Amino acid sequence: ILGISFGFYLIFLLVSYYMADLNYSKAEKASQIGDYQAAVSYLDKAIKLHNSHIYLNSYSLNLANLAVLSSYQSDKSQTQDLIELSLQKSDMAISKSPKNISYWKNKSKIEYLFYQINPEDRKYIDKAVETLRKAQELSPTDPKIPYSLSIFYTILYEFPEQQNMQQS
Repeated sequence: ILGISFGFYLIFLLVSYYMADLNYSKAEKASQIGDYQAAVSYLDKAIKLHNSHIYLNSYSLNLANLAVLSSYQSDKSQTQDLIELSLQKSDMAISKSPKNISYWKNKSKIEYLFYQINPEDRKYIDKAVETLRKAQELSPTDPKIPYSLSIFYTILYEFPEQQNMQQS
């Protein structure tokens, strides 16, 4: 009886992993065509079946894209909720796999998206720089990190000019 129970449990786990991966695959396809709402829905199902840091990382980026879309609709409450949830899921992915450089770069991309929602506030671009600095510590030879940092530093350099132009 113990062997049969273990066998059923093993089958249940395998089916759960399979269903989670199937939902993740559907989410990636939806994300590629810009259907972030569907991607988030599929990833939510995948995470409920198997709480994987891979799914969390993708979930956080799709939530960030939804936050950007929500900001265009002037729904500040929903936008803020999506921002907070996206950052939370990104931090969860990083905590589960802290040396995964892709997760750190993804988080900086998310923070850059949030900067674009409110370009008058440099909080998120500062966080993006800080996140990329951590990524650079983990992977000092990654050529995309200095490139992205240069873009962020250019934004920060031009930030006082943008503020002056908006005040005029």
